[in-house]
Amino acid sequence: MNLSRLLGAPSLGAAPFTVWRRAGAWSRGRLETSESPVYAVGVIQPAGADALEQLPEGDRESAAIAVYTTTPVYAAGQDRPADEIEWRGARYRVASVRRWDACGYIQAVAVRSGTERSEE
Repeated sequence: MNLSRLLGAPSLGAAPFTVWRRAGAWSRGRLETSESPVYAVGVIQPAGADALEQLPEGDRESAAIAVYTTTPVYAAGQDRPADEIEWRGARYRVASVRRWDACGYIQAVAVRSGTERSEE
């Protein structure tokens, strides 16, 4: 059963949010990083106990959210930094991602990063 349509339904809590994706390249011996926005829609909720169990122990102390979306999001890996999700004026670092391809969505758990964006 594909649930992707439900993740865009405002009546079920779907709302827009921004994924900040970082990229880096070496220039003159320094790592130059940039970030670009990816606009997404999905359902975001406070993370429950089951979602928190997916996180490393050190991340369990931070405020965390569970994100359900069809937009790809990425946790940190060998070749990439973690995406950050901006929601309700706060930034959350993606710490864990589960792909539910058979159901048409991605579940991510993100922890509060402390990086805030000002409304300009």
